[in-house]
Amino acid sequence: MKSRFLQLHILTAYPPSNLNRDDLGRPKTAVVGGANRLRISSQCLKRSWRGSSVFISTLDNALGKRTKLMGDEVFQSLVASDIPEKDACKWAEKIIGKFGKVGAD
Repeated sequence: MKSRFLQLHILTAYPPSNLNRDDLGRPKTAVVGGANRLRISSQCLKRSWRGSSVFISTLDNALGKRTKLMGDEVFQSLVASDIPEKDACKWAEKIIGKFGKVGAD
């Protein structure tokens, strides 16, 4: 018996939007504490908090770091720990392979 299962993977294009602006491009407002205020996205607030000196000093060595150079950093760290370069390269490739695509570099 043939399968009747059909699975579609479709990409749909949506126009760009700015959540905190209306259809005319003017900033949206909200009444807060009885006063008219401009809306600020939660993404904007969180970025400000993460960049504050209080946040950074409180979390000191527990902050994450975004990088496209993770393989290089892992390799350099292994070599600095007296791991032979050949082994360090293989190990770094295995580690970054768990997080993304291993590049030619």
